[in-house]
Amino acid sequence: MALGCAFEYLRDLQRRVDQKIAIQLVQSGKGKNVVSRRPQNGGRITLEEEEQDELMLSSLKADRGVDVPFGSRVLRASLYGASVFLSFFLMLVFMTYNGYLILATVLGAALGHYIYGGRMDPDAVLGGGLETKGMSCH
Repeated sequence: MALGCAFEYLRDLQRRVDQKIAIQLVQSGKGKNVVSRRPQNGGRITLEEEEQDELMLSSLKADRGVDVPFGSRVLRASLYGASVFLSFFLMLVFMTYNGYLILATVLGAALGHYIYGGRMDPDAVLGGGLETKGMSCH
């Protein structure tokens, strides 16, 4: 059970570290902010304006991101490596086909999600930006 909780803790820690790094990057002037346009024509967006917005957003997605400082990259890579190691280890636990170990892993993951997943960003959920990896390997 502890391994399942540990995996959820690592996922939560990765999110918090990424948020902290992103805030530091934005404060240092390296972040890219998307400026939203106000609709014309009495609050309605025309098809042409919507197509322009789609093109602008797709071009931003293609060239998204800024360089992360060396220390932060090392920290992120270390957390990612620990997460991958733990996920593969949990996969091996499942492959033993021992029902008690499988149940303990699932219960640990559920408990860890309950403990470390108590916060939600409604805008990210409704905007489709929510990470829904669950217990996937990586």
